[in-house]
Amino acid sequence: MHTKKGFETTSGFIDKCSYLLSPLASDLEEKSKRILSGFMVIFTAPVLLIFSVLHLLKADYPLGIFLLIAGLGLAVSIALLRRFKSGIIFFRIDIGFIGLLFLFLLTESGPHGYMAQWLYVYPLVTFFLLGRNEGIYYNAAFYLIALIFLLFQDNIS
Repeated sequence: MHTKKGFETTSGFIDKCSYLLSPLASDLEEKSKRILSGFMVIFTAPVLLIFSVLHLLKADYPLGIFLLIAGLGLAVSIALLRRFKSGIIFFRIDIGFIGLLFLFLLTESGPHGYMAQWLYVYPLVTFFLLGRNEGIYYNAAFYLIALIFLLFQDNIS
């Protein structure tokens, strides 16, 4: 990292990836967030779409349709990353889709299932991408919905 006319810049990987994923990003932190988010979407969306097709072929329609919606939502959101100077819209959309996916996985596996681990991962990503103030709102909504499900799961089944 070196300083050029008062701006922090990097040479190499971050600048090249930043130009491909987000030509409008200005500072290093915003570039890093956009690169991480972009790569996560690039790798996650195809996996979700493939799994959705597999579940739809096995006639597991609720999970298949949900994975299809989440995969398409993530794939379309990458267009927003290049279009807007602020990546916050992109982050909000992706965090919302991923939160819904994690809650759906929790409902499928139950509170002691292996998919309950996402209750620990979600806050880290949310606070990293959205910051402390907005991350609190997303996490509060996420955990409130999870708590309601866990309290009433015996009545739902």
